[in-house]
Amino acid sequence: MGSGTTAQVALELGREAIGYELNPDFLPLIEARLAPLLAAGHEVKIHRREETLVPAPVDYVPALPDLRPLSDAPRRKKRKLYRVTAVLGARRLQLADEREITLLGLAVPPERVGEAETYLETYLLGKRVELRTPLESAPDAAYVYLKNRLFVNRKMIEMGLAEPEETTEHPYREKFRRAGETRE
Repeated sequence: MGSGTTAQVALELGREAIGYELNPDFLPLIEARLAPLLAAGHEVKIHRREETLVPAPVDYVPALPDLRPLSDAPRRKKRKLYRVTAVLGARRLQLADEREITLLGLAVPPERVGEAETYLETYLLGKRVELRTPLESAPDAAYVYLKNRLFVNRKMIEMGLAEPEETTEHPYREKFRRAGETRE
């Protein structure tokens, strides 16, 4: 019940209040706060427990003993997000800053071009994406991630909308190849 403020306000507003205070040292403070309400005719009852409560022993040890944040833990750097303003093809996007990027590591079979473009229009058009451009020789070739961290390049391979492109060396080439094999 603390100092009795909540009970005081409730009674002043014509409400009823029930409070319970574990610490008997607060009772004089509560009584002093509620004394004017007693004088004004409000009914206030204070019951004192005769015996002291002793909590039952608990046989529990937390699995993670200390979850305080580490002050020197490395912070994630803020991701830079870009809005997709147009789908220019089955693996090309235009961004709000007028740049055009190509989804790195993908080859879209001719029979899947329409489906791939529909996927990009549905899930990327108007959305903000993160770009990772690992190739200095091709700054417009990017890995594209949605804001929720879904890896678009790999997802298109897993869905069968694209195949791993084999001619360009890039960091996820082997992972893309495995994703393509898993699908088959």
